Amino acid sequence: MSYHLSPDSPGEQGTAPPYEAEIQRAKGRREGFKVVRPEGHDDEQWALAFSGGGIRSATFCLGVLQGLARAPRPQGSSIEKSGQSGSSRESLLPQFDYLSTVSGGGYIGSFFGSLFARGRLNKEDDPPKQGDAPDPALDAKTAQQAYEVFAHEPPGRLTSRVHFTPERPGAAPLAWLRENGRYMAPTGSGDMVYAASLAVRNWFSVQYVLGIVFLTAFALIALGRAGLVAISCTGCWLETYRTYELSLLKGVTDCGGWVWWSPVWWVSLPVALLWVIPCGLAFWFTHPPRGGTVQTRPKVFSKAGLFGLLLGFLLVVVAAACYSKLGPNWRGFARALGALGALSVGAFVWYATTARTAVSIGVQRVTLTRMLTTGCIWLAGVTLVALVDTTAQSIYVLDHRIAAWLTSTAATGGLAWVLRQMATSLPDAAKGGWLSKIPASAAATIGGVALLFLTAMFWSLLVLWIRWRGESPVDLLESTIQTDHVDAVIALAVTFGIALILSLVGGRFPGFLNLSTLQTLYSARLTRAYLGASNGDRFGKGSDKLRSVAEPAPGDQMTMDRYYDNSLMPIHIINVCLNQTSDPGEQLVQRDRKGKPLAVLPSGFVVDGKLVPGPGKISSGELDAELTLGEWVGVSGAAFSTALGRGTTLGLSLLMGLTNIRLGRWWASGITSSGKGSGAGKQVTGMGSGFGKGIRTLFKTQTYLFYELFATFHGTRRPLLYLSDGGHFENTAIYELLRPERKVRLIVVCDCGCDPGYQFDDIANLVRLARIDFRIEVEVDREIAEDKILGPVFGIPEDFEPVGDKGGPESAKCALLLKVFHAGANPVARNAPDAHVVVLKPRLVSGVPVDLVQYHSAHPDFPQESTTDQFYDEAQWESYRKLGLEISTRVFGDSNGNDTFRNALWKYLERV
Repeated sequence: MSYHLSPDSPGEQGTAPPYEAEIQRAKGRREGFKVVRPEGHDDEQWALAFSGGGIRSATFCLGVLQGLARAPRPQGSSIEKSGQSGSSRESLLPQFDYLSTVSGGGYIGSFFGSLFARGRLNKEDDPPKQGDAPDPALDAKTAQQAYEVFAHEPPGRLTSRVHFTPERPGAAPLAWLRENGRYMAPTGSGDMVYAASLAVRNWFSVQYVLGIVFLTAFALIALGRAGLVAISCTGCWLETYRTYELSLLKGVTDCGGWVWWSPVWWVSLPVALLWVIPCGLAFWFTHPPRGGTVQTRPKVFSKAGLFGLLLGFLLVVVAAACYSKLGPNWRGFARALGALGALSVGAFVWYATTARTAVSIGVQRVTLTRMLTTGCIWLAGVTLVALVDTTAQSIYVLDHRIAAWLTSTAATGGLAWVLRQMATSLPDAAKGGWLSKIPASAAATIGGVALLFLTAMFWSLLVLWIRWRGESPVDLLESTIQTDHVDAVIALAVTFGIALILSLVGGRFPGFLNLSTLQTLYSARLTRAYLGASNGDRFGKGSDKLRSVAEPAPGDQMTMDRYYDNSLMPIHIINVCLNQTSDPGEQLVQRDRKGKPLAVLPSGFVVDGKLVPGPGKISSGELDAELTLGEWVGVSGAAFSTALGRGTTLGLSLLMGLTNIRLGRWWASGITSSGKGSGAGKQVTGMGSGFGKGIRTLFKTQTYLFYELFATFHGTRRPLLYLSDGGHFENTAIYELLRPERKVRLIVVCDCGCDPGYQFDDIANLVRLARIDFRIEVEVDREIAEDKILGPVFGIPEDFEPVGDKGGPESAKCALLLKVFHAGANPVARNAPDAHVVVLKPRLVSGVPVDLVQYHSAHPDFPQESTTDQFYDEAQWESYRKLGLEISTRVFGDSNGNDTFRNALWKYLERV
């Protein structure tokens, strides 16, 4: 099966995903591995779901996988019906047909799936070559070995004596995970310096790209001002301009003032008086005629519009009369009256212009409101430029030496470092962290705007230093020698020309967008830590040079074709968020969600339930290259970025972008809003043309970088899509499994999102999404919590309070059971749901080993420590792994446990 689909293939965008092909693959997997369902589940799928939660989720889920590998299969399945034997076939783990992961769950999920690649872990098995026919026997052998890996417990230490052996296939991989899957800096301080160097380099690179834009803009403004001053020295009618600039400057130097006002403030007046105010007033002329409605087509000369026009003319006439007939004391009043009249006339112009093209009054109102919004944005932009220019030149006139510029440099860098540390703590704001005392969005907005202001002022000061040649501006402005000012014009023209050329060159290399992020480092680290664990090259004899996780090995990376090649592998769904904050056709939905689910599957990519092709071309570029498994998992775990799905705000985007905490990825997918795969580089139709399109083409890099900074993500309406952590849309990884077409009847999920108060926020979000998108009702099964046998382990959300707040037998509760009712089902009238979801929740329960109790005593937040903690020591990693194993064993049992609980659970689940 080809991973990439051509635009002309049956999997063209807009069609339904091939669910039947998935079901057939799942059925073939069960037949090939001799897996037989319990009664009533023969043609239904079972699934695992590993949620987001960083290293906590990955490590806890590893323990759960080990528990499932040790848990016996349900009675009446597999061996009893097939007559087969074998330890891995007798366990519960092979019963699952789907594996859905998001964020941190994808770390361990990709390791699990990669074990099914022929010849990857066991190098004695030759990997298939392109064009080779499938080898069912080798596929079955590899799958058997993959499941046996998790039967090895506990993971030992990774030493030079640990090598891969078929008799103990899990020893080396799990030892590698223990050693390397618990921190993001592989070799301590040396690697920390490496990561810090990369971060500093990339931050300066982003500042350079942004700075060249600011340099071009401020050089153009300064060039215009210097040109007007130079012309004024010729004695023409512009002579007063130099006097005007000098008067502003004298207000600071001679009068002891602090502010040297920028003339750019005058630009805001026409924007306000000709655009914002009259456009806002024009809205009130859109009254329907008598007997009409908002669906009525507007008339250019409506009663309200004519009234506004006549009123405006009348006010202008009265103002003129007052100005000429009355005394000087009335002239201020006359000017105000005339301004009101002019604004009323301008409002009629806006009204008449929009009335000519609008199909209804309602549409005209929306158009006027959008134009007002655009005008406000322009006014805010001009105001910001004027404020930056005013601040910069005020600083310069007080200290025009290079020291002022260097001081702003240090201030910008220092603030960026402080805000970078704060930004990584923002996810804790809603989880009881120290930022919970401050509104996170407000703090991010203040920090982001402050950093943007300082960055712009840095480049404005540089332009001022060039303009005044590092000398006092008073002396130069007082000079009437034209050559003194012509020299400044030449210097600024050269600066502007160089900056413009550099901007044009930078715009031709949009691969910078991904190269300048931390995504490359993040994905590489995850690849070496988790996919390196299944790379047999690292565990062969004489492989000591490959034992360092800091160094890449050739076999670490996996193409998606090879990853999905073994038909006995559970179907792995990698969940990603496709960010979208701007879409005229979906304003109400996108205002809340700000993203769509993108699922990576063997058949291609599914965006919001529609199959789309892969990239139309495969290249080595940074934007349209084929992504490897490690890169997809890295994108799925891009928790910190300029886009956070429904958590995206302008302030956060500014803060994350300007501090370069960017883990998301731009992807030239070929997905378009027109409904057809257009190839990686083709422009999306219907996105506008003319000046805006030309700017996007000439300055592609800068355009998309500013999209990131200002939280403007167009989804599939631009050729580049912005992908981030799948948890930004749905964090349990269950969403895709609930689609009725997949016929998933049992889901076991590890709910590992940070939830110290056990509020089950991620489950609640899933319930809402399922009800809205699929018409599926998901509710908590409360009866199981009262069952004499199952009740001590299964509870309801109210039972999951932090340890220490509730004692007694309920402290052993570590699981929920959810009932799923498809569209048309009545949860009240029906006792049997269409599917069950078993939720395993990290929680310190009674009776766990003493080391877990001790770790909790030393770290009270365990097992709900902050997701931002990505550096686990050995005790922390082992505590989460062991807790996952303990909880999995309590729910599903093991070969040495009491069969009473296990049999009662499967009997209860047979109610489906």
